[in-house]
Amino acid sequence: MEEFVEGLKEAFEKVLCEFTGDCYVCYAKRGNRWYVIGASEGSIAYAKVAPYEDLPPIQNCEGLLAYPKGLFAFAKDQRELAKKVIEKVEKLG
Repeated sequence: MEEFVEGLKEAFEKVLCEFTGDCYVCYAKRGNRWYVIGASEGSIAYAKVAPYEDLPPIQNCEGLLAYPKGLFAFAKDQRELAKKVIEKVEKLG
């Protein structure tokens, strides 16, 4: 997921990511707001993004995926996924 993380770093002031065993969980800052992004890839790359303040403590991607708030993004590759996540963040404000 290196290309995905690099794509995020181009659009956010700060990006911190860690592999949790089932996916990458990233915390990304834009302006005064932090976002939580869970991302993984198999035959397709996918991610879910939500404002940090809307979420209870998240330990892994399952928690983020199950939480009812946030937006999903799907793509063919990591770079495209990063672009789509950035679009979702713009919709979230």
